[in-house]
Amino acid sequence: MTTDTIDTLQKALVLTVGTGNVDDVEQTLLGPMLLSIRHGKWERIILLPSHETRKAAQVLSNRLRNQGYSHILIETLPEKGQENDADACFGHFDSVLTQLLDNGCAPSGIVADFTRGTKAMSAALVLAAVGHGIPILRYVHSEQRDERGMVVPGTEKIGEIRTTQATARRRVDLAMNLMRHGDFGAVIELLTDLVPQAVQHKFAALRAAAQIYASWDRLDYGAAAEEMKQLGPTAAEAGDFAPTPDMRECINRLARHPANVDHEAMAEYLRLLACDLLANAERRLRDLHFEDALLRGYRVLELVGQIRLFARGYDSAALPPDDEKIKELQDKLKAKGRHGFGENQRGKNKITLTAPREPAARLLEQLGDPLAERLLNFDTQGQFGATSRNHSVLIHGFDAKASDRDALQKVLYDLEKLLNEDDWKAAEHLKVARSLCFSEE
Repeated sequence: MTTDTIDTLQKALVLTVGTGNVDDVEQTLLGPMLLSIRHGKWERIILLPSHETRKAAQVLSNRLRNQGYSHILIETLPEKGQENDADACFGHFDSVLTQLLDNGCAPSGIVADFTRGTKAMSAALVLAAVGHGIPILRYVHSEQRDERGMVVPGTEKIGEIRTTQATARRRVDLAMNLMRHGDFGAVIELLTDLVPQAVQHKFAALRAAAQIYASWDRLDYGAAAEEMKQLGPTAAEAGDFAPTPDMRECINRLARHPANVDHEAMAEYLRLLACDLLANAERRLRDLHFEDALLRGYRVLELVGQIRLFARGYDSAALPPDDEKIKELQDKLKAKGRHGFGENQRGKNKITLTAPREPAARLLEQLGDPLAERLLNFDTQGQFGATSRNHSVLIHGFDAKASDRDALQKVLYDLEKLLNEDDWKAAEHLKVARSLCFSEE
């Protein structure tokens, strides 16, 4: 397209140019095209002829300029014979529409008239227009035909097709693809506009499901539970993406944090949380967010230690300093010059001890826990060592520390085995947590 543009284009009419009846070009080609052009006010008129019809386009352009139309462009198909090549027509028309949009014309300001030209040209303009979200397609037609089956000149009428339903259904397809890949935020943004009534129900259902899943995926279980309560009935109509009863139960359980003093309840809660975090880490790995996967994996490892301690009646954030097993471990650690427990002031006179991941694992070893050795050995596994995690750009370092997808996949697999060793219900929990990854279904 030439650079002869105006600052802000508001209305543009794009028309394919055919041959008409060569014995009566005026009545069969120019007349119907002028009828379409005069139906509306246009800041720009773009004619799309083939090499064979560009002379007719030039005649029409000259006549329009004589009638006061100033912004007329002729965009001829690049090569001879392309008028019967739908792909070539589409590529050319798509480029013309793209430049028109780039020059300041909104899709809502464009009308595409596909009346004249070959079938390939008409189909290509329709597809290009729909692809760019142009809401109105136009054609000139007549119900009156002569004995040859040809339109009777002078009886033509303008017909228009709204593309909003077609483009809305295309957005539904795109939204469903985004849902499969876990782009819930993108689905929410994509499905915000007013749409034809025929697809409003689908839009609302998919958007409601995406809102629930977005909160769940970002670990905001309270918001997910509230949205499940409010939007669940609407999301239930989202077909394959509708929340299942197991999903609803999982979210509600994760949203109800028990009190730390209820050690048994905390152990059960953290088992569910650890499975959800592992599935979340798997999704981050799927999306190539390696550092995020690394941190989530590390937290799962830390949680296993906390779970095992809660199950034995210990809170790693509030350990009793006078406990005999803890005192024994403190003495051992001090003797070896290793880092021991931290202190936590609770009230004026009460001090409790805290156990980060490694001291927690050593306390489990002191208590004879069968998983203690596994928890301690995890720290030596290549890129997943505590040092790698601590030096991640997302913690204390300045560089990414997780770059090997296969190594991370192996780590997450080993963590799954660890969760299964800790709790026979882990497989069931993981199945529900992984249901948020629709691409695996």
